[in-house]
Amino acid sequence: MIKKSGILALAITCLLHTAASAQAENLPNPVASPDAQSPRATASRTDNTAGALTPAQLLRAMQQSYPPLQITREKVKQNQAKLLEKQGAFDTTLKGKAEVAALGYYQYLVLDTQIRQPTPLWGTTFFTGYRLGNGKIPDYYGKKETLSLGEFNLGVEIPLLQNGPIDSRRADIQLLELAIDASELDILNKQLKFAKTALKAYWSWRVLHEKQTVAEELLQRARIKVDQLKAEVEVGKTAPIYVTENQRSIYKRQQKLLDIQKDRQLAALDMQLFLPPEQQRWSIPDGLPLTPNCDALPQAVTDTELKEAQNRRPETLQLALQQRQNDIAKRLADNFQWPALPPRPQFSVLF
Repeated sequence: MIKKSGILALAITCLLHTAASAQAENLPNPVASPDAQSPRATASRTDNTAGALTPAQLLRAMQQSYPPLQITREKVKQNQAKLLEKQGAFDTTLKGKAEVAALGYYQYLVLDTQIRQPTPLWGTTFFTGYRLGNGKIPDYYGKKETLSLGEFNLGVEIPLLQNGPIDSRRADIQLLELAIDASELDILNKQLKFAKTALKAYWSWRVLHEKQTVAEELLQRARIKVDQLKAEVEVGKTAPIYVTENQRSIYKRQQKLLDIQKDRQLAALDMQLFLPPEQQRWSIPDGLPLTPNCDALPQAVTDTELKEAQNRRPETLQLALQQRQNDIAKRLADNFQWPALPPRPQFSVLF
């Protein structure tokens, strides 16, 4: 089979390099009011956390349980089953028949068995068999008559022109082998595509988490400022209008916080598509940097490495497989233009 590209493995290695295990806080409720975002509520979420989710864990879960990937893997199994079925065309076969005439003037018994073994070597087929014909056999069935102990035969069929270089059986097997390779490349292609989508959703979720933290802090500061202004109003130091103006600022920050929570929930829903049901509860690990550290990746890429990476892309390899499939189909079509000349040398021994 075609060797899988190392691009996905390199990306996962980069993510594993950045991952760090630690305690985390639970995903906040996006419909909760901003007033509920207190340190006590945050501590409660941290106590109820089900586990910290890292990029490597997300990719691992996606590869194991993401339904579109599972469907693609099933297509590989289907093609493998079809290949096994087509390979049965080269199985050893045993054929036999018996003919008995017990009434009338001509009474006889004819037995005929044959073992055939097709091979992919220029369409050659080896065969051997045993034949017995006893009794009063009509003259027009003279070929059925043998000596008392029967006849043993051995022979080979070798096509000269048609079905020599290629035939339908060998073409079907070759096409299915290429189809399996193409299906495996399709798995790799979808892994790269889904990994990109999953990581984009993950880091969007992480960024929105940081934005929510900043918005909560700004809201808390705005409330503290309003409390300070109220105290100044009570002693006559500040006019009440300033309290009203800063109260409007609190409402704006509350609205901003709600928008961030909504966007974070949408990003979380996008990320949940790549997780199995038993892993739908997770949190952000402490100590994990906001942006991935890809120091493991090469800083400079040469033209040779770039060309090699392009040649190993699944799309490029799939096009090459499609070209080979077209070549096989063309050779099979050209094969039927030749006349069928199957010589059948046979050696027989009569007993």
